[in-house]
Amino acid sequence: VHTRLRWYLLAWDLDRKAWRTFRVDLIAPRPLAGRPFTPRPLPADDIAAYVSNAVSTEVYRYRARVTLHTSAAEASRALSAIAVRVEPLDDHRCIIHTGADSLAAL
Repeated sequence: VHTRLRWYLLAWDLDRKAWRTFRVDLIAPRPLAGRPFTPRPLPADDIAAYVSNAVSTEVYRYRARVTLHTSAAEASRALSAIAVRVEPLDDHRCIIHTGADSLAAL
């Protein structure tokens, strides 16, 4: 999945038994472990939204939802897709979902 600035890989972690999101530029090649590939159902219908949520809010200790009195399109242009997920409410309002590791940073 591509956000504005980065590519992410969504993959099932056999050891953790959970879906994980990895920044592609931080993946280092490793020798094959010899485990066979088993396809599985994806965790959501909209994988781009799923990954966006994972990298913009789920990784942080503190999360926030903020209502903005501007369109989702305008908020998306002004804010980093890596830092927030934008949800339209109507033509003139939207909610942003974001997070941080401290309340001061949030």
